[in-house]
Amino acid sequence: MKEDARITQSKALLLDAFLLLLEYKSFDEISISELCRKAGISRQTFYSNYKNKEDVLLEHLDDILNEFYSHNLSKLEYDEVFHILSVIFTKYHHFLQSLFRANLDFQIMFRFERLVQQMNSEFQDHSHIEYFNCFFAGGIHLVLRKWLLLGTPITATQLTSVFKQISAPVVSNLRQTEKQIRSQSTE
Repeated sequence: MKEDARITQSKALLLDAFLLLLEYKSFDEISISELCRKAGISRQTFYSNYKNKEDVLLEHLDDILNEFYSHNLSKLEYDEVFHILSVIFTKYHHFLQSLFRANLDFQIMFRFERLVQQMNSEFQDHSHIEYFNCFFAGGIHLVLRKWLLLGTPITATQLTSVFKQISAPVVSNLRQTEKQIRSQSTE
């Protein structure tokens, strides 16, 4: 169902105002009243769209990740997934930095678990896949965090290379273990 144009406009105004305020104020210093004034909308409009100010940022994060999930991740090789992810990180790095400054970066990690589950759908029979997925999601989160804290010093292509170098041994090990499990089950 398509969202009403007025709602879409109100949400865009709120997000833009929030990101502007976050450039010179901390997340905790920004009130909903101030956010509404800056966006030029009423508090009633705010509360008809969101429960709290965190929801404004998290909705945008979900929109960004939906852009990423629109790719058929289970059909891609890890390096292709990491390249797409690195391009999206680069495209939205200012917003992602805002999430980290607002101490909402743990929400990124929770959402990365979904990403890793899609990437590893071929391994769902592996007995410890849920631990691997958590480990991998945490690793992606911490690499993103370090990259943002350092001021995004490397390009998307270089970031892809970092992800590949770090993950290659882990993915290789997982694939080898999966082969062993499958060969044992056919014997």
